[in-house]
Amino acid sequence: MNTNELAENGMMEDSNITNKRWYQRINYIKNKFVAGSYNNNNVKDDNKNENTGNSILHNKNNENILNAIVQSVEMNATQIQTVNMSDLGNTLPNEPILIQNGMENFFNVEENNHVNNKFFTLENLIKKCGDSYFRLDDNHTGRIRLKQFYEYMKYNQDDAPLYIFDSQFAVGADENRKSLKKAYYIPELLSADDLFKIVPSKYRPPYQWILIGSSRSGTNIHQDPLGTSAWNGIIEGTKLWCFFPPDTAKDIVVNVNIKSGIYWFLNIFPQIILNDDIVDNKQKIQPYFTIQKAGNIVFVPCDWYHVVINLENTVAITHNFAMKRDVNKIIPRVFRDEPQFGLKWLNELRNNNQKDVEIFRQMEQYISEHKVDDDENECSSDDEDWSGSDESVIELK
Repeated sequence: MNTNELAENGMMEDSNITNKRWYQRINYIKNKFVAGSYNNNNVKDDNKNENTGNSILHNKNNENILNAIVQSVEMNATQIQTVNMSDLGNTLPNEPILIQNGMENFFNVEENNHVNNKFFTLENLIKKCGDSYFRLDDNHTGRIRLKQFYEYMKYNQDDAPLYIFDSQFAVGADENRKSLKKAYYIPELLSADDLFKIVPSKYRPPYQWILIGSSRSGTNIHQDPLGTSAWNGIIEGTKLWCFFPPDTAKDIVVNVNIKSGIYWFLNIFPQIILNDDIVDNKQKIQPYFTIQKAGNIVFVPCDWYHVVINLENTVAITHNFAMKRDVNKIIPRVFRDEPQFGLKWLNELRNNNQKDVEIFRQMEQYISEHKVDDDENECSSDDEDWSGSDESVIELK
């Protein structure tokens, strides 16, 4: 029986479901951290207050809605270029690309002398990390055991489902969860040019995430922080991406009342493609898109707007990295948004004999000109408190 049949038969309100610990845990997280952002029968629906327009109704076929979104995007947006990793040489382009089969050499786990390229599938993750806690995003402290979240993935009828978006999976006391970081290898093209890698991971702002979610979950439109670029590799599942160039006017593509990727595609994308009055720099706004499948990597350059939804149960890994070509954007944003990290970065450069002298001088000049207080306060992300654990608040197994 699929989730639509479950909803039609009232099973979401059946005591066999609502009395389950995973269900109670999900509703605790929603009510405490994210109430109003998600629709379901047990959480207050504040979407009408967000002025989001048409909502996904529970009596409609969610699959048909996703298909309609995909068809609209395919008809009205330009597909980004698809390339092979070998075609790129040592250079990444200034526009988004889909790297076909980019994850062929991604995995670093061997079983019986063979690389296990299914290590990160949802089934295997539950076997290895079912009792491990994962964060739902970087903006609140809601955490849940993976095996509980999997039950939610199977039965949820939320418009915009909760989504594991955990930047701290590689730290803390949980050895099963931490071992995931050692299970994959980042291609050199996507890791060599990273200005921040000189700083120990525990002092860096969040930059690596494991992503696990059902269809309709995803991320709202945004630009990546601190002038960073990003790559995203899918282990299992499918994602729909939409991109806009950096010079696109923010107020055209970003609406503060829209809280999720699915609502963005339902409300903002139609406005952009149907309203001839929406122009930027005297040109019609041009969206770009790709449909990313398992084994492929999407590269997103600095300052490109992007919004993503999962079209089915999906597991992915994503990293942000600071490319040298963007240093003139990166330095001022770091000292504006993450000044303590900026000073740590500066000190690591100062104490490193292999430092990039040019970058070091640019940073010192910026600090001098903008009167940045060179007083570094140590801060570490390498603990469970920083990562937002709420395991001490409530324990539902």
